Amino acid sequence: MHSTALTVGQGGTSMGMLQSPDALLYNPALIARNISASVSYAYPYGLSGLRSLNFGVAYRGISVAGAQFAVEDLYSEELVLAGYRRKFFRKLDIGLGVGIHSFFIDGYAREIVGVTTGGVRYRFGPVYLGGNFFAHTTKSVSFLSGSGNKLSNRFEVGFSLNKPSGVNWTFEGEPGKSLRAGVEVGFTEGFKIRMGIFNKRQFTIGAGLSGKNWAFDFATLEHRELGTSYFFTLKFNR
Repeated sequence: MHSTALTVGQGGTSMGMLQSPDALLYNPALIARNISASVSYAYPYGLSGLRSLNFGVAYRGISVAGAQFAVEDLYSEELVLAGYRRKFFRKLDIGLGVGIHSFFIDGYAREIVGVTTGGVRYRFGPVYLGGNFFAHTTKSVSFLSGSGNKLSNRFEVGFSLNKPSGVNWTFEGEPGKSLRAGVEVGFTEGFKIRMGIFNKRQFTIGAGLSGKNWAFDFATLEHRELGTSYFFTLKFNR
């Protein structure tokens, strides 16, 4: 999935995706407790014909979320997940989710796999510790060949430091495979900017504006070889 998310933190809608669709896709321990709905649209790498859409709704720790990445009629990838989060001992959140991940390549194959996802988050003062896994639990099924190989799983850990001054730091990644780091600065209660780096090859910068029951976020993601992506996220909650 193409995302600007740093999902362990407590920041805006693109870094520290606490109540956004990407948080539901990566770490169900971050599912919102209040009524929340959000949608995110992206222009990946500035190329025509590409589209990326994420959405999610949550209520009392129960969520439904989905995502799509497509290249016109040539290729598409969809993910739909249902998740649940519960709090323990006031500081520990645990979440679980199940869903379906599908792939389509025109003239070649359509593959469908079952997925499970799970995550934890623990608060220790201003420090948040977290981890999540995203696992394909079934072999991929090709409608043309009738068989397939099991896809790789993903496991990520990280932490964030959230200071009262409004400066938040987040570090997370998959051990031995990827690393992401970012900082977010809140100038006022409703306005934040942030920047981050992914694996020394991608750089993101963005800003978020929020009110009492809404939030809007804009972000760019620069890839050294592929170019620039643009992300727009709108969220409502009560």
